[in-house]
Amino acid sequence: MMKDDAMDHMVDQENADREENNDNKGSNDDNEVRDDHKKAEKLLRSFSGVDAGLVERSASFVTLQAQKKQIYRKTLAAAAVLAVVVLGGLGIYHVRFDKEGLNDGMESRNIVSMMAMDQAETVTENQEEMLLAAGNEANEEEALEADTKAVPGDENDGQAKTDSLQADFSSQIAAQKMEEGRSDDDQGSMNTAAKSSYAADMQSAEQEENSRQAQAELLSLEGKFTETQNWGLSFGESGTQPRGNVPAEEMKPFNAYYMGSADEKVIYLTFDCGYENGYAPMILDTLKEHNVKVTFFVVGPYIKYNEDIVRRMVEEGHNVGNHSYTHPDMSQILTEEGFREEMEGVSDLFEERIGGKMTTFYRPPQGKFNWANLEMANRLGYYTIFWSLAHVDWDVENQPDPAATIEKLNSRIHPGAIVLLHIISKTNAEILDELLTDWENMGYRFGTLNELCGVG
Repeated sequence: MMKDDAMDHMVDQENADREENNDNKGSNDDNEVRDDHKKAEKLLRSFSGVDAGLVERSASFVTLQAQKKQIYRKTLAAAAVLAVVVLGGLGIYHVRFDKEGLNDGMESRNIVSMMAMDQAETVTENQEEMLLAAGNEANEEEALEADTKAVPGDENDGQAKTDSLQADFSSQIAAQKMEEGRSDDDQGSMNTAAKSSYAADMQSAEQEENSRQAQAELLSLEGKFTETQNWGLSFGESGTQPRGNVPAEEMKPFNAYYMGSADEKVIYLTFDCGYENGYAPMILDTLKEHNVKVTFFVVGPYIKYNEDIVRRMVEEGHNVGNHSYTHPDMSQILTEEGFREEMEGVSDLFEERIGGKMTTFYRPPQGKFNWANLEMANRLGYYTIFWSLAHVDWDVENQPDPAATIEKLNSRIHPGAIVLLHIISKTNAEILDELLTDWENMGYRFGTLNELCGVG
């Protein structure tokens, strides 16, 4: 059993090696993740499934834009047909003079003028108006001349007829100018409509291009959301907070943490429990002596085969967190159903064997994760807890030197530290009392993850 469960911890070699070579690690491998994080947060809050939901929404968006463009083009075509009908219905305006006393010659000239205009239908609207004005003006001159000659001896009567005809002629000219104004307004409306149509066409084309670009970007980001990330740290000066390969402020929206505030000297102590190696009782005794409350992250088999120890953890006021049921690489689980199965396997077993509800703190096995995992855990109500200080303590066949371990951990302890230790380590069990004493003497106090995450 020890051999089988030990495999759960072999994968932690990468994390320990990164801490041993922290000065060379940095965050170069994760620059791309940080650059895309802002977009990652917005998208992850909206999709319903990691494997398909994102692509489906992108395709729906593109389809919607295409449908809008198709409706717009049909509307534009209908508007063009309507414009042709309206312009055709305007016709040609004829102004007829039907004044009493006009001779047959004048009426004949009016008819000839109107016939001439009918033959000019293929001429432009402005030419048509000019022909009308010229024909009517000639008719008016003939009418005035005929009326004057009809009654040579009565100048007053001729003058009255002349004034009447001039008034009618002025009315005709005013009406003609009014119609010309309407024509200009119609042309202006058509120009405005054409400009609006062009602008709408350009906007539609731009929206379509933006839609294609958005789909490509979302599909690209989806790969980044599901890409495996290995938790790593880079340390600076002694006693200062290290830098994780993902900034703490970018993880917080997903309720994910790897350290607390730099403003207060608080330590959050945690233990990972893959299997029992005989040191848990000794560790619990030391914690009780210092009145330090910690969080034990357990896998399913640890609960199954160590009920008494887990029960003691709870009774003495410690948190028991979720470390997944089988300790897999969780970043390879791309569906929420599979993710939930790993998580609920542990919580259901805890409820069945120990009783009560398990705390909602989760630590990714091996420190491997992706952004989709963080969102899945968040939706299931979990706080994802990484760490800001650890050491190579998992290899039971090659335990680190106690004195060297104390020196290393003391030089790297920092305000807000989340410390990761493994419960299978003989060295940890032996140095824990001295380590806690040193940290207390350095002015640190021990807080709980409840305090860090703001939960009861």
